[in-house]
Amino acid sequence: MNFRHLRTFVIVADHGGFSRASARLNLTQSAASRQIQALEADLGVPLFDRVGRSVQLTSEGRTCFGAVAVCWQKPSHSANGRALSEPERPESSGWAPPHR
Repeated sequence: MNFRHLRTFVIVADHGGFSRASARLNLTQSAASRQIQALEADLGVPLFDRVGRSVQLTSEGRTCFGAVAVCWQKPSHSANGRALSEPERPESSGWAPPHR
């Protein structure tokens, strides 16, 4: 599992299919599909139900999507427990925004 696979997973889920997600990611559909298959193999569960040209998240996919979404949210406190203030740079807290 790597960040690219997780990013592809989130975008496929958001777009409801590989065609639109692939265009957004600037990948071929087969490359996006291979990334999802690799992620599913790593996790040992199917993340999507493939229905014609669209996909829907399985219950495991919804759980994974929720976990990834939580990881991508900016924390309200730094690692030392202090509340993050606006002047503190995100790099100093260890948080970095997802690559878009």
